[in-house]
Order: sequence, then C-alpha cells, then structure tokens
Amino acid sequence: MVMTKEDILNSLRKYKESIDDDNIYFKELIKKTLLKSDKLIYVLNNKELLDAEAGNDEYFNISIFPYLKVPEIDSKVSNFLCYSTSFESNSNQNKLMKYGTIVFEILCNFENAIDNETGITRHDLIGSIIRELFNWTNIFGNQIMLVANVESTVNDKFSKRTLVFEITNNNGIYKDQKVINSIVRTE
Repeated sequence: MVMTKEDILNSLRKYKESIDDDNIYFKELIKKTLLKSDKLIYVLNNKELLDAEAGNDEYFNISIFPYLKVPEIDSKVSNFLCYSTSFESNSNQNKLMKYGTIVFEILCNFENAIDNETGITRHDLIGSIIRELFNWTNIFGNQIMLVANVESTVNDKFSKRTLVFEITNNNGIYKDQKVINSIVRTE
C-alpha cells in the first residue's frame, strides 16, 4: 500500500504524543508548559509581538526555540529562550533506567537586559520563571531537579543564563515487551 502525503504527515505528527521518543515527547511537554506561562511571555518582552497582541503560541520559533540557537547580532528579537534535551544510559547495572538532561539557554540583549517594571535582570527573571515551572515537578513522569544555574555572555551583545535540569527516567521500554524480556533473561 502506498502512503499518501497526508498519511505520512499524520504518522509523523503522532511522534509528539509518543512516549517512546523522549526527545520529541519532552520537548513537546516543555513547549506546552512554556507557552502557558503569561509571565514568561511578558518577560520575554518581544515588542513586536506585544504590540500586535499576539497569542502565546506565536512566540514559538520567534522568541522560544526547541533547540539551542545563537541569535544574529542584528536580530529584531531582543530576548530568546532555547531548550534542548539529551539522554544517556544509566549504567550496565540498570538497563531499565537512563539519565536525562534538559538545558534552558536564556539570551537577553544587553540593551534590554533589565526589566524596567521590576528592576530585575531579565535573564535572571526568566530563569526564576523556568525554575518555578519545572524544578521538583513530575511533568515528565519522574521528578526533575535543577543541577546548574550559570550566568555568562554569548558575544558583545547578549547576556546568558543556562539552567540544567536532570531526571532519571525509564529507558525506552514502554511498548516493547521483547526488550523487557531480553533484559530480564540476561541478568
């Protein structure tokens, strides 16, 4: 049977809800959580989108990115929030679990570095909102914990705050009973 373009696209869209691919699934959960936060959208301070009274979803791929991005020096957007995920096997002793890392990179243009309404450095304020949204929650099924919170600069135009969260999670065995059986037999 030949798949139509629509069949292929529908099949690919299902990856967003599939818990078998942690990167896609976690990034989708992060996206939904971030875009629900009116405080985050406000503090990102994208003047163009604020003036247009854009919905929160419109910030995705303009101010919020599901991958690490270094902004262009002449970008119209002053503040960026980028996030990435990665996973590695826990150890040979426990094949059922793995470590996950979620990294948030907050980049704020020096010209827009202070939130005038609060007097707080913008990348610190965004970092606090992210901690509030994710730290010690079970949003991914297991508890996530902040393990690093580091300030730096990217170039002569952007200040940066990096937040790193860790989680111990199931090792891709959700639907495949053969994998579970083979692990149990070898131990």
